[in-house]
Amino acid sequence: YADWQYNCLKEMYRLIKEDGAIFYNHKWRVQNGLMQDRSDIIRDMPVRQIIVWKRKGGINFNPGYFLPTYEVIYLIPKPNFKLVPKANAHGDVWEFTQEMKNEHPAPFPVALIDRIISSTNAELVLDPFMGSGTTAVSAKNLHRKYIGIELSPEYCEMSKRRLGNVKDLPKTYDTNALPLFETIS
Repeated sequence: YADWQYNCLKEMYRLIKEDGAIFYNHKWRVQNGLMQDRSDIIRDMPVRQIIVWKRKGGINFNPGYFLPTYEVIYLIPKPNFKLVPKANAHGDVWEFTQEMKNEHPAPFPVALIDRIISSTNAELVLDPFMGSGTTAVSAKNLHRKYIGIELSPEYCEMSKRRLGNVKDLPKTYDTNALPLFETIS
């Protein structure tokens, strides 16, 4: 699993522009009773910063551990990446409530993704693990083009429903563009 995630990151890094960046979130895991910090995934990636997402809410089913209340987001930029003006005023600890009205087991709050996308000049946003479509919803709201990849047909349907509820189409929306969702066998 760690090798697969690492290879995904390497390929994304290869494809992004010289002023682009990857914001990579991965929960730390407990394996064999010990915390895994995910350095096995990010290995030799050029991590510039770690952002802490302090989650409000959550449930702990394990009596041997305190309630996990944060996740990390690795900022993995290309050499020419810069934040948009004033975005650097945000600290590196971001507090957002977990989304509770989402059928996906690990949803991100739209506000968290809004902060990430609006902190960049990205014209195109890629989410290779689309889940319920939060990144696409945020990109659409912020008038950015997006590509979402998801293997689960159930989550693809979830994303379609969520995107169908987004009222305003981006300024860059092209009704002659490729289909919003395309199933590839």
